[in-house]
Amino acid sequence: MPGNGKSAKRTTGARSGRPKSVKVMPASGAPPVDALRKPSSELVGVVSTPLAFCELMLQMELVLLVVTFVGFLTVEEVMTAMMTVLLVAEIMFMVLLLVMSLA
Repeated sequence: MPGNGKSAKRTTGARSGRPKSVKVMPASGAPPVDALRKPSSELVGVVSTPLAFCELMLQMELVLLVVTFVGFLTVEEVMTAMMTVLLVAEIMFMVLLLVMSLA
């Protein structure tokens, strides 16, 4: 609402339940900010969700499979590397769950 000196909230998207997006219009005339998103600076270098973590592990396994197919490693070497990746992934995932439960 321009001119009244207060910040106005506008909800777009969902008709019921949690809104998909809440735009906060600052009184200073700055562009609207999505109130439901975290600033990108908080997410730099941090695995934000377990799903993203699993995706990273799958990408690592895919790289190992491609390296095997090309012929740089033997099947035994890749299986050993995959087991190591899975073991590290399991440990890191448990640590991630522990951190999320404490937060």
